Amino acid sequence: MGFGVRVLGGIALVALLFCLAHGLRHHAICWLGLSVGVAAAILALWFSRWYRPPDNHVAVVYLLGRFGRLVGPDQLAWLWPLFERVRAEISLALRRQEVTLEQLPTQDTFPIDLHVAVRYQRDLRVAPAGFVVQALSLSEEAWDLLVHDAVQEAAREQLAGRSGWSLLDANEQAAFRARLSEAVEARLRLVGVSLDPKAGLTILDLRPSHTVWEALIDRVAAGPLGEAAHRRVEALLAEAERRNEEAARATVLLAGAAASVKGGTEAQLVVAPAIPVIGPSRPLPLRPNPPDRDADAGSSQPSGRAKLGGGAP
Repeated sequence: MGFGVRVLGGIALVALLFCLAHGLRHHAICWLGLSVGVAAAILALWFSRWYRPPDNHVAVVYLLGRFGRLVGPDQLAWLWPLFERVRAEISLALRRQEVTLEQLPTQDTFPIDLHVAVRYQRDLRVAPAGFVVQALSLSEEAWDLLVHDAVQEAAREQLAGRSGWSLLDANEQAAFRARLSEAVEARLRLVGVSLDPKAGLTILDLRPSHTVWEALIDRVAAGPLGEAAHRRVEALLAEAERRNEEAARATVLLAGAAASVKGGTEAQLVVAPAIPVIGPSRPLPLRPNPPDRDADAGSSQPSGRAKLGGGAP
């Protein structure tokens, strides 16, 4: 269209020059050239006011200095000369933003950490007319905050009626994602943002909060460790009890032998098995007494047995 406007403008210029050059001698030719030039200028002006935004862009048109209308990429609009002008052209390119939310409360006070990705377009055609003027002055950081706040409000609203434990199930997560996507889109439309219809909102990670997650891991790990420790303690107690019984037995036998020696008797203590002493020292066995010499000489006293309390006959 721009090429056609330039051609018509050139024709009008040539016709006017021709009229000025031959107008004094040929009045008919002058009028013809002037008519062609005026017609070409009018056509050039008319075609120049037709406007179509660039591909994948939405144009904001102002009328007499105020917001007038929006023109989409598939529309052809005619702008009134001197009254209408294009204020801005906003790209409809697909954008992606990740939002991380922590310690979100649930119905059973089970806090959740949520990490989602939002794919959206800045399409002012879905926004109320009163917000279009404000959207033109928003910075990139302000747009990111609008998306973040919309996701946070929608997530808190959806989690308020759900159990945190139930969201650990895959089917419950799918249902939660669908509800969350609808709630986020309803909020973002109020600020001129539309979600991608195929993958508008994707849950990248959904798990209990970091504090609860660490407590669950410790609790799961403490079960086997507690059972193993319990079995080890029982084995140690059994070993200690066995050692105490052996030590008590050795103490009784040694006390009896000491009492016999103190009474002046020739006590003979025979203990067959070795009794270990508690502690890191070596076992201290009590061996049988050597055989009686009198028995070897033919005495009537029996040998090979130990007896406590009583002298030789």
